[in-house]
Order: sequence, then C-alpha cells, then structure tokens
Amino acid sequence: MASSHPMQTRIDHRLLDRFDKALEDDGLTRSQVVLQGIREYVEDYERRKGGNDMAKVYYEDIFVGEVMTNRSLTVEEALEVIGFDEQKFIEDNGFDDIDPNDFKLVY
Repeated sequence: MASSHPMQTRIDHRLLDRFDKALEDDGLTRSQVVLQGIREYVEDYERRKGGNDMAKVYYEDIFVGEVMTNRSLTVEEALEVIGFDEQKFIEDNGFDDIDPNDFKLVY
C-alpha cells in the first residue's frame, strides 16, 4: 500500500555531498535520480518474479524500443513486436539507409 507521507531516510552527509556534486555536474535533481533508481529496481524485481526480461533494441547507439520476453529473441522478432517502421526511422534520423547488422538487443 502506497504511503501519502514524504519519504525520509538517513544518509551519511559525506555521501550526500558527493551525490550533490554529481547531480550538479550532470544537471539533475535528487528526485530525478531517486525516481530512476526506483524504476530500475521495480523493473528488475518484476523481471525476477515474472521470469521475464526486458530486451532493449538499439540501432548503433540509438534506442529503438523495448519488449518484455520470457525467451531469447532475434533482432527481427524484437523489431516486429515493437512495430518498427523502417522508413519512419530512416526519415526521423536523417539516414539514407540502415544496415540491419547495426541493430543489437540488450537484455
């Protein structure tokens, strides 16, 4: 059950100082990083409990999409599941063409 009270924690002030310095350097807020950490933890928990993995599809270093799966997928299968539109992707990224070998799956 979710609490309506603000979360309070006790964190060593030296760690908080280092944290604040990193946040300043990256231009982020504490809330952004805490939310990201919570999301990643919950996604990991759900994968462990459900036996599913998140497969993220990249073209070179460009994030294309993600899919939950309980088995290994080929790049082609993952692209089909996410509804990949090759022509739109080419236009959106200013490419003349794409090389199918430059796609990768990251679990």
